[in-house]
Amino acid sequence: MGDATDPGYGSGRGRGESGLMLEFFSRWLRRYQGVEANPVYRQAVDVATGKTTFERAIDAVQSFNVNGRLADGDLLDLDRQVEYEAEANVEFALILARLNAATARAKGFEKVLVDLCLRVADLLERPGQEPEREYYLREALNTSRRISYITGQRRALGRLARVAFDRDETELARDLLLQQLEAGREEADTREEIETAILLADIAYTDGDIATANDLYHRAARSARRIGFFRGAVEALLRQTTIAQEQDDLQRAHELLEQAEDAANRTVDTALQADVAFRAGSILRAMERLPEAAGRLSAALEHSRRLGDLSMETRCLAILARIEHRLGRFDEALRHFDALVTLESRLGNRLEVSRSLCAMGEIYLQHDRVEDAHRALSEARDIATTAGDPVLLYECRGLLGKVLTRQGRTEEALRELQSAVDGARLAGNAADEAIWLVAAGEAMLRYGEPTDAAVIAERAQAIARTSQDYLLRAHVHNLVGQIALVDRRLDEAEEAFLNAVAAARAAGDTRETLRYLPLLARIAAENGGLIEAVRYYDKAIAEAASLGERQRECHFHGQVARMYQSAGDADNAEDRYQRALEIALELDDPRLSARALQGLASIHDAAGELIQAKDYYRRALEAANRAGDSRIVAMIHYNLGAIYVDEGRDDDARIHLLRARDTAEAVRDPLLAERARSLLRSLAPPGMHDDPDDFPIGEAPARPRDDRGLYRRSWE
Repeated sequence: MGDATDPGYGSGRGRGESGLMLEFFSRWLRRYQGVEANPVYRQAVDVATGKTTFERAIDAVQSFNVNGRLADGDLLDLDRQVEYEAEANVEFALILARLNAATARAKGFEKVLVDLCLRVADLLERPGQEPEREYYLREALNTSRRISYITGQRRALGRLARVAFDRDETELARDLLLQQLEAGREEADTREEIETAILLADIAYTDGDIATANDLYHRAARSARRIGFFRGAVEALLRQTTIAQEQDDLQRAHELLEQAEDAANRTVDTALQADVAFRAGSILRAMERLPEAAGRLSAALEHSRRLGDLSMETRCLAILARIEHRLGRFDEALRHFDALVTLESRLGNRLEVSRSLCAMGEIYLQHDRVEDAHRALSEARDIATTAGDPVLLYECRGLLGKVLTRQGRTEEALRELQSAVDGARLAGNAADEAIWLVAAGEAMLRYGEPTDAAVIAERAQAIARTSQDYLLRAHVHNLVGQIALVDRRLDEAEEAFLNAVAAARAAGDTRETLRYLPLLARIAAENGGLIEAVRYYDKAIAEAASLGERQRECHFHGQVARMYQSAGDADNAEDRYQRALEIALELDDPRLSARALQGLASIHDAAGELIQAKDYYRRALEAANRAGDSRIVAMIHYNLGAIYVDEGRDDDARIHLLRARDTAEAVRDPLLAERARSLLRSLAPPGMHDDPDDFPIGEAPARPRDDRGLYRRSWE
């Protein structure tokens, strides 16, 4: 707005105090009457309605009779009206903007003229208006340079650069953009300079000048945060992230994404927040920081669902499901895959449906949910067959072959596995061919054909020797070891499993070594090497602990305890059972607790320490009932019943033995049921000899536990 000291102020120049007061009153009156009272606006209306021509209107607004009483503030008011009119009537807004600029030019309001020329240029969008647009931009640039109006100069340069880009004059555009940035200090950057810095950085990046690109992106992000232009900050930071990823600097990429996430969360743009969270989750996944990755992707998933962005939702679900699987959160993984199947079915993406079902089938298989695995993989195979993806098809068939092997349907399994082997060979994927050959070899072993399995193993070995896939080598060595075990060639089996452990470690897959160390312990135990067997189990315990797999750690302690117990080393056996119990209680796992307590009870039972044995059995029974493990419940009832038989407490014995018999029959354990019946037959009829004193001296009840032994199940 002009004021009384401005040399270009309105028509009050050279007037006395009364003239200035009259001018102030005139301006107030025009504003009170509205923009329609402005003579320039009335000229624009006349042009639009055909009452006059544009040329006559230009002459009019440049004459003193029309513009004599107008100040710069009046023209700025008209400019705001132009902005408003442009939303509904661009043609009228353009007429008014041109007349307004002509008025400023005639009045000598040069700073206002720069802004008005830029407004006209912004309205000239049609291809045929390019020369006029450039004319106004040049006028704005020249005027702003003449009066050192830096903001106007920068705005004009930015728009001229985009005109040059539209004409494919990249070098000229680059030069103009550089002038725009260099015309003022970074601290004075506006949104336009931030967008210019990003554009210049994009050009530098395309030209391979990564250092310059990074510097410009950094400037853009810094300035954007300073002025609160958080969307611009996110754009610059995401581009820097791309560079960091290309340079394999994942830590730097993660740090940039944290900044981008903070900036995105300061906006109300949910789509932007979803995109940044998804990228952050993907980077964290690549860094193997899986729990954090799951958190970011869950946030992205929630954002995408609020937006109804099905594409983003499917991407989040696909990655999140696989992360949850790797974290051992299998129920969550299955839930995400199930949602993905539903979503992809709605979208008609049959291949993605098949992939998700295949992944679900693999999880089911890993957790012995064989029927669920068969259902999912059969459906996945059928879809892959019609969808025409040969790689997915042979993967589905191979996994289905493994399921059929578990189900004992070996002939069907071998047909599916042969299809998988043939499919991998046709696809030229030797590693996959070897994987399915190994699965076929394992099926042959179950079918009782170790000779055929050995032939298959030789074919797999030939492929593995030429491969740098150490995990594949581990699987092949495992098959060779299993065949040797079946043939009782224990030395060869030990060598094969040692090779499998070495290959798994070379592959960096600690979980895979946990498959083979217990097998080595079993071989050592069969060869009479208790110390060696314990050494292998202790290695497995250490690796399970490093992976945070506390359940397996507990399981291995139980296995060591059973070995010590079988060797008659009660002290070491009790120590290992106690360690297993501590872990089971930490995990609040009643099934593992029941097994450890049962082991401790059996040690005291065998030692004749029946009070301690009964206490452990009762605790084990409570834990087994909590876990719903009927087999362990039946065993504990049997052992408690046998103790009460020894103590001559026939009625108590009968209660436990009847429960042992009934539970054993329910879980189809005929051996245990018969043992319970045998002890029941040795009891006196109900009501007889309730008091131990009723037995004559020298006629105490027989001790059936002397020849029956304890009924214990190996820790599996």
